[in-house]
Amino acid sequence: MVIGTDLPGLPRRCLDAARLQACRTRPVIGPSEDGGFYLLGLRRCPSGLLRGLPWSSATTGSNTVARMRSAGLAVAEAESWFDVDVPARSQAARGLLHEQRICAPRTAHFIAGLTPAEVGMSVAVSVSGPLRISVVLPVLR
Repeated sequence: MVIGTDLPGLPRRCLDAARLQACRTRPVIGPSEDGGFYLLGLRRCPSGLLRGLPWSSATTGSNTVARMRSAGLAVAEAESWFDVDVPARSQAARGLLHEQRICAPRTAHFIAGLTPAEVGMSVAVSVSGPLRISVVLPVLR
């Protein structure tokens, strides 16, 4: 299962449900509110399945599902969520965090130190101590 890294507050229930589908040998896709997807789970990936798909468009998710179905895969859909890949979604995430409608304490702490103009920009973060995970935040501008 592959998930995006720009999903603040993604509830564990989304991952658990997707994992359950994938364990049942059923491919699963987690649709994003912008028409893409935040998660893709497959037990096997037919050659060329994702080749030539239009990325970063309002039809990326539906085109991916259509491609999977044409390859004979019965696709399950996970709960829809949002990703933060454009400045407007960064501002929306900041609002959801401030209103405590999503729970992402480390993201909230980090964003709290940014000015509104800085939210949505690519940011390099240095970490001291043992590094357990690398996160790449794909954003425009």
